[in-house]
Amino acid sequence: ESTYATDPSATGSGYAAVPIEAPISWPTGGRATLETNYAISRNRMTAGQPGADGGSISFKVALRGLLTAAGNGTNASAVAADYLDRLLDSAFGTVRTTVGDDATAATAANITTTDNTFAINDVLAVFATGATTIQWRRTNASTSPYTLDRNWTTTPVATNIAYGTKAYRGDTTNGSSLAACVDIDGTIYRLLGCRPSSMKIVASPGQIAMLEVSLAYDSRADDTAAKTNLGGTAGVIDEFAGTPVRALLSPMSWNGTAYAVGSIEIDFAIASNPVGSTAGSNGRSDIEVAAAHPKITVKPLYATQFEIDFDAKTQGNLSIQFGSGVPSGGIVNACEFFSEGAEVLSEATEDDNNRLRKGVQFAARDAGILTGTTVASYWQLARA
Repeated sequence: ESTYATDPSATGSGYAAVPIEAPISWPTGGRATLETNYAISRNRMTAGQPGADGGSISFKVALRGLLTAAGNGTNASAVAADYLDRLLDSAFGTVRTTVGDDATAATAANITTTDNTFAINDVLAVFATGATTIQWRRTNASTSPYTLDRNWTTTPVATNIAYGTKAYRGDTTNGSSLAACVDIDGTIYRLLGCRPSSMKIVASPGQIAMLEVSLAYDSRADDTAAKTNLGGTAGVIDEFAGTPVRALLSPMSWNGTAYAVGSIEIDFAIASNPVGSTAGSNGRSDIEVAAAHPKITVKPLYATQFEIDFDAKTQGNLSIQFGSGVPSGGIVNACEFFSEGAEVLSEATEDDNNRLRKGVQFAARDAGILTGTTVASYWQLARA
């Protein structure tokens, strides 16, 4: 929406189809009832008045990387925004895009590229010759050779590509509010003034990584008659572009050490609030995301290190990859969550079919200065 709670596309041609993975929830809400209690000389309640509209809706979508790769010399900004970009932008604000660059050399701890297209704090994705999965690393320099948050698992060679990415960092002003249309049994409900109020990533081994979203909205209306060209397809949807990301060849690293994990949940813990306004048709001028302080729950194999780090209140880098990122047709199709100063919030030993695991919850924390005068990023969710 260019203006809050205003339909950006009358016929629906400007809307993007969203591949929900399960039946969408019925839009909750409707107009509030404003109670009245008039003095009518009878001991009876009087009829209410219609108040503000609004409500929420929830759904699941598959996590996906970029639809086309930002290879050598290509800025990820050139990759058309899809439904994931719209949702992430609305929640977390301006995206950080980087330009893909080819490597000229690398050591176990750094990489040199041709055009120095990356900056401090950027996450880059490199598929090294001989590797079985893409490797995500965070840069610690403004020009190459870029030092990294941890050593490579497989050291890249010259001509390997550091792919460009779209990264959402959650520390900027919210992006645009959204308009949504929901087709429920042939009735098209138009929801205006939408903003993500809850968002989490859930992944289990071998399964599709899912993004679970709740949208709070300003108003709901039956717009079946007008929305005759939703997504430019006249309501006909065949296939969706891109391939869902699966939790395969998707390592997790905590404080520089890789761990095998049985499940992952990243709850962005969005705190969203309506912006009250008497000028608004429903008493609000926006719904804004005031904060996003992620909590990350994983179930690695038993290791006493988590007990040690919990007791010591250790802060460290937490890197979680989604998707193998093995390029197919030049497309990487992988995502990365990176928290610079994560902390073990809780840990417990659990039984998993007679195998010991740890149930560990991390929380994103401020990591202070990364280097020089550059403040470390709080957290990042990147797509390649």
